[in-house]
Amino acid sequence: MRPDLWTHDLRALVKIAGIVLAVGHPTAPAWHVVLQWDRAQGYDPERMPRKVAQGMVEAAFGQFGVVTWIRQNLT
Repeated sequence: MRPDLWTHDLRALVKIAGIVLAVGHPTAPAWHVVLQWDRAQGYDPERMPRKVAQGMVEAAFGQFGVVTWIRQNLT
């Protein structure tokens, strides 16, 4: 069992996975957006602006998104 994997700290998970984030890589802007996410944002009573939410979804699941990259490179 790996208790260090039971975290919402995306930076810690990137480090554990050994992912090296190159500045010039096509997914670099998406990583930058996704790594700004904080689990506590889910408890913020203020609504997230639609543009911010759409940017986060695109950064995660878009053509050059983080989840897309992970599926192509780590599975």
